Amino acid sequence: MQQTLYNPFINFEFRANTCFLTGEKLDEASAPLYIFPEWLMDAFELKEQPFKLLDETYTTYGKLSLPCSQKAKEKIELLQNEVADAFENPTGLAQISEWTLFFWSGLISYGLIYKEVKHGLINQQRGEIFDLSPALVEKFKNLLFFLQGIIFEIDAEEAKPFSLFILNVENDESLAPFEHRNEINTMTFLLRIKSKAILICLQDNGANKIYHQNLFEKINNQPITAKQLQEFCAKVFYANYLFNQIMQYDFVLHQDKIYVSALNGFFTKAPFDEWVNKTYAQVLEAFWKPWNYTLMDILKDPNNPISAFES
Repeated sequence: MQQTLYNPFINFEFRANTCFLTGEKLDEASAPLYIFPEWLMDAFELKEQPFKLLDETYTTYGKLSLPCSQKAKEKIELLQNEVADAFENPTGLAQISEWTLFFWSGLISYGLIYKEVKHGLINQQRGEIFDLSPALVEKFKNLLFFLQGIIFEIDAEEAKPFSLFILNVENDESLAPFEHRNEINTMTFLLRIKSKAILICLQDNGANKIYHQNLFEKINNQPITAKQLQEFCAKVFYANYLFNQIMQYDFVLHQDKIYVSALNGFFTKAPFDEWVNKTYAQVLEAFWKPWNYTLMDILKDPNNPISAFES
């Protein structure tokens, strides 16, 4: 029998008795999986902290969970432990597999997507409008298919879907010890624990790594200031908003191995729309909020926004 990957987006079936990752039916004894790893929530006392959903309603970090089979949970916990150890080790993030960090970041992002979609479907039953564009559905489905590489072996080196930046930050009392930003539409993810940050574009086929190559080479493997971190993140978040490609992949599951090929890995046009300084400055203003910069401060010269990377 031909193996197939689990795809709940065909009929938008997100059920409490179905594993979010594999589609397996669950029994009542199955314990859910926290979207944010338990070690992370315990370290920063997040379980009771508020978490805002896209419709402006609130839940808590501890209530963000997913139905999950025991088989999937065991694989995911191994992954989570490996990343936890990497954050503890001074050079751990640089030594860990990029795919491991992609799976780990992708699980958090997809978990939040799952909760938002399910929340939207519930609101739809109450008469509220819930509409996902075909492009977003394709992105979400692709991410889930890649994540099933946690369960199966994956062969996707020539179709690596992400741009990963590992950033080291100088100690700065102006920064909270934990930071998380997640832009679902563009699939841009930031998670910082104290002085270590993971910034990843989950579905750009490495385009942002090339786009920001010159600046990243200057700051890679050395600590940057808190303000520089936020500026680099603003640049990547904005650039990924400008990314104009909908990536298409072919996934084949055969003998418990996923073979992936990128159908449009070589871009036929410029993959980013034109950079607009005014719009970028608005993004930077949000990232630089701890330092109280205004849009006027940033755009004293409209053609050259101020930068923490300039001496």
